[in-house]
Amino acid sequence: MSPSISPGKTWEGLGGAVISAGLTGYLFALLCGIMAPVFGLLFGVIFAILGQMGDLAESMLKRDAAAKDSSLLIPGFGGILDVIDSPLATAPAAYAFFMLCCGT
Repeated sequence: MSPSISPGKTWEGLGGAVISAGLTGYLFALLCGIMAPVFGLLFGVIFAILGQMGDLAESMLKRDAAAKDSSLLIPGFGGILDVIDSPLATAPAAYAFFMLCCGT
């Protein structure tokens, strides 16, 4: 998908994430009744893509800093940024989505 930034990311993986998140959002909305199922589907699809973009942005920062792993304690673990990159990038958009689509 973007070999110079994150060589392990593939278009197939993004497609699988989008489909899985869309179905999960749809089912969650259907079963919990917090929003219309179509909005749950839309939420899953949008935020699967935004989450990947957040992860790629964080990977760009680490590549620019020449630091593959930002944690020295656990080899291969990228540190706290690898854990929060997607939620950090999507939280403002999720808030806006809920305010627009679910109304409060």
